[in-house]
Amino acid sequence: MTSLGNDILDLPVSGVNLGAATLGGQIHSADLTVLVFLRHLGCIFCKETVRDLRAASEADPSYPQVVFVGQGDLEESRSFAEKLWPAMSIVSDPGKTFYTAMGLGKGSLYQMFGPSVWACGLRAMVKGNLQTRIVGDLWTMPGAFAVDRRGMILWHHDFENIGDHPNWKSLPAELRSAAQNVAALTPAASPI
Repeated sequence: MTSLGNDILDLPVSGVNLGAATLGGQIHSADLTVLVFLRHLGCIFCKETVRDLRAASEADPSYPQVVFVGQGDLEESRSFAEKLWPAMSIVSDPGKTFYTAMGLGKGSLYQMFGPSVWACGLRAMVKGNLQTRIVGDLWTMPGAFAVDRRGMILWHHDFENIGDHPNWKSLPAELRSAAQNVAALTPAASPI
């Protein structure tokens, strides 16, 4: 189990539908936050992820808070949100400060263009998602992390390729299990 350090939590954020001035402020406002790092904002898989998360969270009132991080500037982020999920919270990170802090780097040729990516692209297209203008670094890998209000990372998804993603519908059950495991490992407070 890893914790986000104050060097990350105290970083200022700007974006769309944000409730605080720092990343930590976004996270501290909910018991659990799913931080989803998108590739470039024109990416077919980014659109699929946003639409799938919107559907999953609207179907389940207990779904954790979702905060996206994208590489577009404030206006590009606003335009992206208006088209896909006007209520979405998205941190604008064109300099990839948060991507770097979370260890998200560039993908390999296989992760970008391998056979499984083409199959994922077909899946995303069948759902009505299309590739549009690249807004950000084409080679950036996506990321997904579940963080509790203390900044502890309880879960993350290792993306095999740019089209890979977790099962967003079953994520709440996975996160409850992860939270229970963390609770079992955390020592009880000793009486004074």
